Amino acid sequence: MFHKNSKHTFGAFLSKYVPYEENRYYLYLFMLSEQFKRYVMTVCNGTGINNLTYENFNELLIPIPDSRIMQLFEQLEETLYKQVGTLQDEIFYLTRLRDSLLPLLMNGQVTVE
Repeated sequence: MFHKNSKHTFGAFLSKYVPYEENRYYLYLFMLSEQFKRYVMTVCNGTGINNLTYENFNELLIPIPDSRIMQLFEQLEETLYKQVGTLQDEIFYLTRLRDSLLPLLMNGQVTVE
């Protein structure tokens, strides 16, 4: 889940990119953009094992708004992602509750009034 901080990364040929705290949502959304996807497809186009390197990230030009706009954007996004995280946690809890209560309801051990 995106809203959780993780210290773990695993997999073959996998790197973890950790942006600065003050622009993490902006960069996350930029990496979902068509511009970034086209860049990745261009860089990872060839034979053999294709992967992104530190050099690829260093060569990438990312449009950055002025600091005041960036700060406002990050504050808004942080609020939204915290809400998403809270809702994901609630969905997880309710799913587990449903999965534990449904068999009891089906075999008559509990009833709904």
